[in-house]
Amino acid sequence: MGSVRRWLGGRRAAVSQIPAQPAEPAPAAAAIDRRVDVMLAEWRDVRASLRHADGTRLAQLALFIAGSAAIAGGYLAVAAAPDPRLDLARWALPALGLLVSLVFLALELGSIAYRRALARRGRQIETAMQILLPGTGRVRPLALLCDLHIGEGEWARAAVWVAGALYGLALLAWIAALLATALGSR
Repeated sequence: MGSVRRWLGGRRAAVSQIPAQPAEPAPAAAAIDRRVDVMLAEWRDVRASLRHADGTRLAQLALFIAGSAAIAGGYLAVAAAPDPRLDLARWALPALGLLVSLVFLALELGSIAYRRALARRGRQIETAMQILLPGTGRVRPLALLCDLHIGEGEWARAAVWVAGALYGLALLAWIAALLATALGSR
């Protein structure tokens, strides 16, 4: 405190002689609409749901790769063995791989639809926020919805479909394995 007094030249702070104006209640138009808080909370939920969905898709992809690799390893070991007792395994493993590929392809298509629905809802909230808070400009730069747009560019659109293409490619490979087993057993 002493350094501040020295900086001020030894003067003491004086109370202002101007009377304080009484505080006026805020006009009703300046009150923030309750819908804004609800929409911001929903926006945060949309973002959290999208992060969770992306993490789930990554875990599904990892499970698919591990499961398909295990099934493919078993199939290759059985297919290379000339033992006729393994004929059932030669049919069962490609059928299991086909089933796994179909399940994960369906899960991927569902997660793409879920992500699009969340992104659409996020854009609806963004539009409503721009209407309710017209003086704030774009809401997206407030880091509320910056990463929700799936189809903004070619790379973003391609990245969404890469996992689905991998599932489809594995599906075709298992169909080919079943056909090879059918042609080899004759």
